[in-house]
Amino acid sequence: MNVSFLRIRILMWFVTLFAVTEIIVAQFCEKDNEEAWSYHGSTNGPNEWKNLFPVCGGLQQSPVRIETDLVRRDRKLLQLDFKNYEISVDLAEIINNGHTVTITPRDGVRRGIFVDGVPFTLEQIHFHWGSVERPGAEHTINHIRYPMEVHFVHRNIGNKTAVVGLLVEVQNGYNEAFIPIIQVLPEVKYKGESTYLQSRLTLSEMLPENPASFYRYIGSLTTPPCDEGVIWSILRKTTYVGRHQLDYFLRLYSVAKKDRSRWCLLAENYRPTFTPRKMSASQ
Repeated sequence: MNVSFLRIRILMWFVTLFAVTEIIVAQFCEKDNEEAWSYHGSTNGPNEWKNLFPVCGGLQQSPVRIETDLVRRDRKLLQLDFKNYEISVDLAEIINNGHTVTITPRDGVRRGIFVDGVPFTLEQIHFHWGSVERPGAEHTINHIRYPMEVHFVHRNIGNKTAVVGLLVEVQNGYNEAFIPIIQVLPEVKYKGESTYLQSRLTLSEMLPENPASFYRYIGSLTTPPCDEGVIWSILRKTTYVGRHQLDYFLRLYSVAKKDRSRWCLLAENYRPTFTPRKMSASQ
């Protein structure tokens, strides 16, 4: 082989290797590793949570894979009773915390649920979503991952946590119930930004027509510190958002405006699922 030709081939190989390395490095959001935890960091991502937060390595971790063939119907399970969800939220704070978007009602109305007769008060609502390439719900049903999942987080006077999980599909058109949220997302585009609702949000309209039917299991928070003993109720019926409505979530960033880059979008903010465990379903 001609020596000059061989040198050119070797040079081209190094150039290609350098270019690929640059792409790999560029696709990582460097700010992720500076956080206490993240979804995509190499030192603090989900695989490392158990080392940083010991409870995250527990035996009751969430989310889980729901396999309907393994779910036991339980006639003793009382239907979910939503209290004051039909009263529109006319004051709520919206925050981009770098991991998700949270909605915290500030209007003084005590909304909540009854779990087997025990009252829990709504604290906040937040979202998990994917990216253009893949869906991002946390719980899966028969190995199907939906595009988005909404968590309604409740606590009682004993500081126990009960979360209602709502799986969200994507359809053409738009869901009017989500409009009050969608219209303020551009105001919380970057981590640390906050705003308030500009129009009333009716939580009952976000739910499917029959929200009383659900899957029940005892799990954990899906983010650090991953506290266990959480009562999970995953609604069996789904709701939907429009494709353009989901796009607003995909434009959010996990970093402050000064640190923004195309690699630091707030996307795929879900924890990988754990193996199925003992689970019941309401009638």
